[in-house]
Amino acid sequence: MVDRLRAGNLYVNRNQIGAVVGSQPFGGKGLSGTGPKAGGPHTLLGLQRTAAADWGSAEPPGNAPDLSSADVQAVIHDLDATTWCLRDDRIGELRQVLSKVDGLGPMPARALDAAAAVDLGPVDLPGPTGESNRLSLHPRGTILCLGPITEAALVQGFQALALGGAAVLVAPDVNGVAIPLVEAGAPLAALNCRLDPAALKSLGG
Repeated sequence: MVDRLRAGNLYVNRNQIGAVVGSQPFGGKGLSGTGPKAGGPHTLLGLQRTAAADWGSAEPPGNAPDLSSADVQAVIHDLDATTWCLRDDRIGELRQVLSKVDGLGPMPARALDAAAAVDLGPVDLPGPTGESNRLSLHPRGTILCLGPITEAALVQGFQALALGGAAVLVAPDVNGVAIPLVEAGAPLAALNCRLDPAALKSLGG
């Protein structure tokens, strides 16, 4: 029953409301998922800022066609990460794809290394006697990876896939690496185009 409930924090046989620092970190779920809070093991990471990657030009090539939000919405609707997120060999499969594709640079591999270091749980947290507090991390579903350039979109996509989500890559020339990823069973779509940022107001899923 607990596994089927779509909630960020669950109390069983307990009238607790709110989170106890260090014992019951609450990060929310869905649109309320604002990140780790209340002194959990991931709170410090949420307060850190990593060095910005040097992507060179931040603008995609001007010849990338524009895509309508309706076209992207159809792709999002067709992706399903249900089977993929249950696989425990996701990162190994992604590493194999990386080893077969030339010219990607080191960033996608670093993204996989970072994802592999994440402890998805369940992690037992300290709490009062007679109480069990467990923290688990779950995939966020479908992630829209907007680059804006190809390598950045690939890094975003590898992170989403490694952690059990589906990925929609929107950037010029991303189809080349998408084919071996799909053949490996990854829930991925690659669109060689640009997307108007205004579309983010209406896209769902």
